[in-house]
Amino acid sequence: MRDREEGVHRLKTGDTTGWLDGVARVCVNQPQRLPLRYGGSVEQAVAAVARFAVEWTDLILPDLDTRPEFLEAEVQALRIGDVWLAANPSELFTTLGLEVRRRWEHEDLFMLSYSNGSIGYLPDAFEIERRGYAAIQSPKFTGQFPFTRESGRAMVEGMMAALEAT
Repeated sequence: MRDREEGVHRLKTGDTTGWLDGVARVCVNQPQRLPLRYGGSVEQAVAAVARFAVEWTDLILPDLDTRPEFLEAEVQALRIGDVWLAANPSELFTTLGLEVRRRWEHEDLFMLSYSNGSIGYLPDAFEIERRGYAAIQSPKFTGQFPFTRESGRAMVEGMMAALEAT
């Protein structure tokens, strides 16, 4: 609702005050550069971000109470000789991929992203706490709610379980 309220306010008033501290902060990776897409106009950039906030909340809020609390994602593991493959439907943050690699005892491990579907970036707990782009905005593009601190750890555990079962 906070995103929606900000978007409605900015569209009605044209207010650009503190725009980098609101929805725009997580709308793109470098929000301060967003006006460059609009001929240098902060006003047009803020209006675009505000429209997105309103449109996304119009789509997601009606489903808020009917969506499952957890997102299920398929992971798979496969062994070909001495080579291990671990597939997941995300783009793992490096810290998460390194955690799988650190915990897996075999040297030849390949991690396959965007396999078995696509849930977008999967941020680590630090990115969630920072409320960065990958944690807040990116899930919106795949029709999801933002990830939680436990999301990355759950994927790592799922990948480890799949690898250990092969």
